[in-house]
Amino acid sequence: MGWDGMASLSAMVPYEMGPVSFVCMLLLPLLQDEMVPSEQMYSLHKLQRSKQCKLVEFPLAHHMDAYDVEPVQYWTALKDFMVQFE
Repeated sequence: MGWDGMASLSAMVPYEMGPVSFVCMLLLPLLQDEMVPSEQMYSLHKLQRSKQCKLVEFPLAHHMDAYDVEPVQYWTALKDFMVQFE
């Protein structure tokens, strides 16, 4: 089972709900990820309709290691995203 963009997203969100525009999203594509292609994050980013969506790339990070490989960028992105909801 692979990722096929809109068809996969449509399967996750029932049609009756309409476009999801109220979910705050922080998308963190890890460009060296060997398990989850970063293209998936870009597809989600293109399809989303949220007013509060931020995408932060990690060029050196592999799967699940951005906080070790690029800690300043990772923790800054997380903090900046979270403080807007204080």
